[in-house]
Amino acid sequence: MTQKQSSKNSQAPNYWRSLSELNGSSEFKEKFLHREFPVAASEFPEGVSRRRWMQLMGASLAMAGVAGCRYPEEVIAPFVIRPEGRVPGEFYERATNFELAGTVHNLIVRCFDGRPQHVEPNTTHPSSAGTNTYVQASILGLYDPDRSRGDDGPVLKRIGDARKQETTWEDFFTVGRAAIKKAASNNEGKGFALLTSPTESPTTVRMLAELQAKLPQATIASYNTIDGGVMRQATQQMLGTACEQSLDLSKAKVIFVLGADPLGNDPGSLLASRTFAEKRDPTTGEMSRLYVAEAGYSVTGTMADTRLAVRPSQMPAFLAEVGRGVDRLKAGESHDDHSHDELPFNHEDITATERQERFLDCLVHDIHAAGEQAVVIVGTGLGADAVAAGIELNKKLGSLGTIQTFTPCADRDLQTKSLAELVDAINAGDIETLMIAGNNPLVTAPGDVDVAAAIGKVKQTVYLGEYDDETAVLCNWSLPMSHPLESWSDCVNGQGYYGIGQPQILPLMGGRTLAEVIAFLIESEVTDPMLIVRKTADEIAGKSLKEREWRQLLHDGFSDALKGPAAISDVSGTAKELPSETPEVVAAKDIDENNFEVVFTVPDGLYDGRFANNGWLQELPQPITKLTWGNGALIGPATAAKLGIKHGYYITLRRGESKIELPVYEVPGIAPGVVTVSIGYGRTRAGMVGGMTDYSVDAVGIDVSPIRTTDSMSIAYSVEARPNYSEYEFATTQNHWAIDELGREETERRSYNLVREGTVELLNKVPTFANEQPKAPHVPKVGEYGSLQYEPIQEIEKDPAFDFAPQWGMAIDLSKCLAATPVWSLAKAKTTCRSSVRNKFATAVKCTGCVSTRTSKATPTTLKSSTSRWLVSTAKPHLANRFARSPRPSTPTKASTRWLTTGVSERVTVRTTAR
Repeated sequence: MTQKQSSKNSQAPNYWRSLSELNGSSEFKEKFLHREFPVAASEFPEGVSRRRWMQLMGASLAMAGVAGCRYPEEVIAPFVIRPEGRVPGEFYERATNFELAGTVHNLIVRCFDGRPQHVEPNTTHPSSAGTNTYVQASILGLYDPDRSRGDDGPVLKRIGDARKQETTWEDFFTVGRAAIKKAASNNEGKGFALLTSPTESPTTVRMLAELQAKLPQATIASYNTIDGGVMRQATQQMLGTACEQSLDLSKAKVIFVLGADPLGNDPGSLLASRTFAEKRDPTTGEMSRLYVAEAGYSVTGTMADTRLAVRPSQMPAFLAEVGRGVDRLKAGESHDDHSHDELPFNHEDITATERQERFLDCLVHDIHAAGEQAVVIVGTGLGADAVAAGIELNKKLGSLGTIQTFTPCADRDLQTKSLAELVDAINAGDIETLMIAGNNPLVTAPGDVDVAAAIGKVKQTVYLGEYDDETAVLCNWSLPMSHPLESWSDCVNGQGYYGIGQPQILPLMGGRTLAEVIAFLIESEVTDPMLIVRKTADEIAGKSLKEREWRQLLHDGFSDALKGPAAISDVSGTAKELPSETPEVVAAKDIDENNFEVVFTVPDGLYDGRFANNGWLQELPQPITKLTWGNGALIGPATAAKLGIKHGYYITLRRGESKIELPVYEVPGIAPGVVTVSIGYGRTRAGMVGGMTDYSVDAVGIDVSPIRTTDSMSIAYSVEARPNYSEYEFATTQNHWAIDELGREETERRSYNLVREGTVELLNKVPTFANEQPKAPHVPKVGEYGSLQYEPIQEIEKDPAFDFAPQWGMAIDLSKCLAATPVWSLAKAKTTCRSSVRNKFATAVKCTGCVSTRTSKATPTTLKSSTSRWLVSTAKPHLANRFARSPRPSTPTKASTRWLTTGVSERVTVRTTAR
């Protein structure tokens, strides 16, 4: 339904897919509405040569070959001893566990004749929550031809100033061992340094500890490329040790998210999403209530029952105000009665200050009423002090240790330094040998840390990574790191379960893990990668595992007897005092172009840039904008108007002496004077897909690291913003598949059939409101099929002999569905919205809030009832009209490229597709 079909004062929803459609722009009409297919969908795209197409599709074609390959016509000798469970020519599955993009995953890998093909969550694992985009695309990364270092040798070595030459691992180990011995004889290793990332692998931690024991004065630096390790700093302050956060939102009645994205890209988001969905079905009990205060627009923000745009600089004061409000209510202060009539939350006559006051008032009341069933989640972008204050508040509420838990990190006891401290040591001349394990710090480091200059000052530099990337090209040695699907490893997940990562294929590019390389360099007694991991498993078990126990651990992917340290809930520290003043509200008219705030977000596909050469992830549309193959500056329409620019124009962001220029993408709901940008783009040596400027392959997107700094890697404050009237055309799927005017009008007319919205009160009165059909003129039934029109499907539905014919029905519950971003969650009844298709053979698509049902026995009645009956979150009776719906469209949907209105704290929205 659009504004044409509802009056200005109507409460009817207004659905639209983009600002271009809402405003009826000429570009939308010409490029999308009047075309049957999007540009390049019905014709060959201009400017793409056959050679470039082959480069982009190289890994995908190799992947297709894995499935398509069959035995050649030649004599093949059979296995002398056939592997257990292996049938030539048939698929088989193996359990594995590995750490990828800062998260531990418990998985099942499907292979064909020794070649991995597909990844699924290990549904038998006690704490497996699903898989994300990075895991699904890791299969393509395994077969990426750009991982190769050379034709004859996997190791590259620079000889003088010449280009790197191919050599062998043995040559490197000779040089590496000599460097270790020299460092050991010189002040116990003071001249040796190793830069790596935080890890949850006990084996890697054990080998790093052995390296520290051999070189006590060596520098081991740990670098988190996303936020610099804020969560570890906060938990060290509050709990006495570095921990990782886990969220069980199924136990929460009230959830307040401040500057975080626990249902989107934050670590542990899979478990948080699954447990969040468990509490969003009003037919099984009281629904949870989600409040979100954020600067940009996140997946969590799209799921909010009530959402408020807040500038990051005001969030610490906002959190302090919430804490003070809860304390006042605990002290016995009465809550004001708001049962009288009030304007809707998003009404145009309500000022920004009044809207914030109402948000805080209702939030504080709900948190106090929920008590230990309320949780506050603070984003790491706000800094360690704010995160620590959130932990302290949850301790007061009683949700620490139940809803919010913290598990000690595997590497908590390692003595490490930061990236900035390592660079300072190099600049001081203290480092002679530097080894870098992954992370590509030349690209991921903030702009105030000159990694390139530091590498140039070290006599011997070694890079161990999957690609010969921007950092590798500066080092003396470039070593291939093995892919998680082709290496032995281990990890401990957020619930403490220990698991083994077993290779599904031999290393394709001759790579090795960091633990394996360290074992060779320090001349450990055990250098076989499997035995290195098994030794760690023995230490965790406290005994030598029997062969049967070892094989069972590999088969299951976990063991109840093998766990890491228990979660910590005792607070031993004190959070620093937050600001005492009331959070300031900035209206659109008060935006200062010299005081912008930039929020750095993690893109769904590229993470920190490490997946830039994965064509699947570059092609993946981002959840809010549907952007592909690039990034942009996301700002609100009011902010764009204040700067005098519009969608597609460039904006210049300057911080000190550094500046970046990005195209503007207008998104409603972003806080005034705030710009959100994605990191990980602008790679110049990612590969033939993500950018290789040496081979005339342009970089994808724009690098935003010049305005990132070490003290706050997720947010930049006091940034100057200036308009730049150059134009840019985004690669976005947001407006794809729009229909002509007649089709759009028909879609609007049928919107009531496709989308149902209602309140819990309506559900109680009319439990079947989502299934009810709209009123229509009475048409008498005539003929055998009830109408004069005959369809072949009617004959199939009538005859029981055709019950085997597959038919489809789909229902999407937007109260819990996270389909805005591809997330594959476990297909358990308690975590998926239910379909009313009554057939025991029905199977469900693995999405947290959607069910697509295919049944081998369906009737017309069954298909009609497959439209969803799922509703919305509960609201307190006296608060219901405080968040009454406004006809203004502001919040994106959770299932399609359309947008929904915001401010309905007790609304449910269902989008249905039948047959």
